[in-house]
Amino acid sequence: MVIAEGNTPTQVSALADSVWEMARKEAGEKPLSADGKQNLLWIGMDYGTVIVHIFIPELRQFYNLENLWADSKLEYIENLD
Repeated sequence: MVIAEGNTPTQVSALADSVWEMARKEAGEKPLSADGKQNLLWIGMDYGTVIVHIFIPELRQFYNLENLWADSKLEYIENLD
């Protein structure tokens, strides 16, 4: 599972577009399903073996997916700019 955030709905959309393009170009993969492009507050993309969640900060904090599975290993990746 990949969890990311954008500060605004525009950033959430841009991140989702970037994930879509990179997965298609680098791995030849398209998501099995994607949801959230209507309101751009939380976009979920299901690639079968990997699920990508892109949130605005408030929803990421509210749903707290990082701690949903207490026994999973968390790896934080700082800003990749």
